Amino acid sequence: MKKDTIGGRVKFLRKDLGLSQNQLAERVRTSQSHISRVERSKLEPSLMVLRKLAQALVVDLEDLITEVRLARKPRVTRNKKKH
Repeated sequence: MKKDTIGGRVKFLRKDLGLSQNQLAERVRTSQSHISRVERSKLEPSLMVLRKLAQALVVDLEDLITEVRLARKPRVTRNKKKH
């Protein structure tokens, strides 16, 4: 998944949060097709939509619009002990 575009970062963050496009669209108060076009880089979102996306995706606006390493808190996984 390309994270070098705004759309790629939106998709990465949305999936990381376990949200569907519909769920993200509801949080941003837009349509699912709008989210889809943003994720496929077919549409450049307005500043207002970018702000709402950043808030819904729990990231700073700057992190959403600039190419930075996106990372979430590490997930805890338990290693099975081999006997």
